[in-house]
Amino acid sequence: MNLIDRVKKMVTTPKTEWEVVAVEAPDASKVIMGYVVPLCGVAAVAAFLGIGFLTDFVSIRWCFMAAIMLFLLLVLIVLLTAFVSDLVAPSLGAEKNLGRSVQLLGYGCTPLYLSAILSIFPSVADIFLILGGLYSAYLIFLGVMPIKKITQDKQAGYAIVTIGIAIGVFFLLRLILKRIFFSMVFDGYGPYNINF
Repeated sequence: MNLIDRVKKMVTTPKTEWEVVAVEAPDASKVIMGYVVPLCGVAAVAAFLGIGFLTDFVSIRWCFMAAIMLFLLLVLIVLLTAFVSDLVAPSLGAEKNLGRSVQLLGYGCTPLYLSAILSIFPSVADIFLILGGLYSAYLIFLGVMPIKKITQDKQAGYAIVTIGIAIGVFFLLRLILKRIFFSMVFDGYGPYNINF
């Protein structure tokens, strides 16, 4: 799997690409280390540059903490959502296979990673993150049947539960990470409210 090709195909021809993913071995570590981590790393660097150079002056420490928070947030959303959605998979008629769940979330969140990279432009970052999240939800919906071996009549239910879990994980992690990281840099959330 070539990372750039996978990104391009997940965004432009997702139905076809999910069929390709479905025949690959469900190797969770390969998806995380070879796909999720590099894309989230690029997003974190973009956030660092955008916050540091394209906004009013803020400390390097603040930029660094915000970049780490974004990186952890994106990676942990995939891991925790995959784990929880895999736990409930049998009750929703889906295959219980953590590797497959990581594939579904890791590749399905591609638009979210790409939109996070656009955080290099802080003034429009929120808009792109929302759009990326919506397109990621659509990709997850498309990937449920081929990846989790679920029937069409249960596709929407499993996709909705998985997306709901991802949204819940996002808000919970965001709250926890903001409190941990930003209290380490400032007493509170600092001079800027970085929204990711």
